[in-house]
Amino acid sequence: MTEREQTLIQVAGAVAQLVGIPELGFDDDDCICLEFEDVTCALVAAEDRLILHADLAPLSGVSEREDVYRALLRLNADLTFSDGAVAVATDRDADSIALSCIIKPLHAPEADLLEAIMTRFLELAQDVQLYLRQFSVTEQAQQEFSGAGLRV
Repeated sequence: MTEREQTLIQVAGAVAQLVGIPELGFDDDDCICLEFEDVTCALVAAEDRLILHADLAPLSGVSEREDVYRALLRLNADLTFSDGAVAVATDRDADSIALSCIIKPLHAPEADLLEAIMTRFLELAQDVQLYLRQFSVTEQAQQEFSGAGLRV
């Protein structure tokens, strides 16, 4: 077993402990997908980092798109996250406004630290969703999962 595989097992174990689902693990795409209340979140293990990702709204459902772009740039300057880099981005191809957090290097945070990271990320996601409502955003973006997804 490689060091990366051991790290993924440790990360999955910490997430499983956090959400109370003992059999939780990364799928074939190195992804764990969870839904917390109104926020669908994916934890993706890239080669050298962990990425928390949440699609927040469809880009096509936003009125005054140029105003949204400017507002998101201002919003990014105000986002704070102590354990990784976080940003709101738009993706025209995926028709999405999303929040992502990068935790680098790829490691298995302690369960308490992972809980703090995920809690803060979900708080930011909810805050950004509220912020986007001023631009007449239609319903929340629904992420298509190729692997297992769990509602928490």
